[in-house]
Amino acid sequence: MNPNGKVVVVTGATSGLGQALAVDLAKAGARVFIVGRDALRAKETLAQAGKGAEVVIGDVSTQAGVKAVAATILA
Repeated sequence: MNPNGKVVVVTGATSGLGQALAVDLAKAGARVFIVGRDALRAKETLAQAGKGAEVVIGDVSTQAGVKAVAATILA
């Protein structure tokens, strides 16, 4: 699958595999929403990802958190 032009939401994007995935997808041309709980770590991922990535701070471990993150992305 070619991610160029796709919109991708990556949770856990502030470390490990999530971070690597977010960076690689953004560099391949996807519009990536970097979702994480820690703003500083999210900004570090954003710096690596470059253009085409945005940060959404939120906790997707609860239903309310998922709804909040989704509302932010949809806005």
